[in-house]
Amino acid sequence: MSTTQRPSSHFVVCEAAAPTKKADSAAKRTRQAEKRRIYNKARKSEVKTRMKKVLEALDVLKKKPDAQAEEVLQIEKLIAEAYSVIDKAVKVGTLHRNTGARRKSRLARRKKTVEIHHGWYSPTSASASNFATFRTLSFSTNLSKGCLSMSTLQRPNHHSVVCMAKKRASNTDKKKEQKVSRKEVSTKKGGGSSKRKSRGRVKGGKKKAYRIVRLVSTAGTGFFYSKKMSRGVIDKLQLMKYDPCVKHHVLFKEVKWSE
Repeated sequence: MSTTQRPSSHFVVCEAAAPTKKADSAAKRTRQAEKRRIYNKARKSEVKTRMKKVLEALDVLKKKPDAQAEEVLQIEKLIAEAYSVIDKAVKVGTLHRNTGARRKSRLARRKKTVEIHHGWYSPTSASASNFATFRTLSFSTNLSKGCLSMSTLQRPNHHSVVCMAKKRASNTDKKKEQKVSRKEVSTKKGGGSSKRKSRGRVKGGKKKAYRIVRLVSTAGTGFFYSKKMSRGVIDKLQLMKYDPCVKHHVLFKEVKWSE
């Protein structure tokens, strides 16, 4: 074949890559969940190991007869390390924050139990200065009159036993009336004679009448005021109420009292 008969253009053959299948989202979620499970398992195992180490050390110290107070310092270092591991687990989401708080509280309680057992720590009782006592009583016209016993005045302020109640006047049982606007109603189309609705009054409901009664403790610790429905109630009011002075429920009975 001569040179004039050869084709002037050359063909280039390219190999096209086959289209790849999109990654399955379900398989991806499964792989991610497995990774999280392995990571969380390691974190939880570390937390359990730290806590077990602290609890074992506290048990040994509790059973030791001649234990010294300085030995607690080494355990406090272990507790601090356990706290750090728990905080990291909460931060990354391995443990819920409430679960982490319970873990740390458990270690602190166990340590305090050991200290109380050996006499290194004694719980302090609440001092009398932490309580508010009745010094003087201020009365006004809106408050019911009465007097309190000396034992009641000198004890702490227990609002569940002694309280002052507002007294309603005897002439407050009045009817409320509400005016209804007058409306014109036409009876015929295109005008003509009209009728008006007669004015009416809507009577409001009566307020429930009640009176203030005094209930005195059968244990002689004090009294308090309460409301009592005055209509249809003949029997005297009685109820059981917790009294902090005697630390149990006491029967309170209604008694007469003069204003």
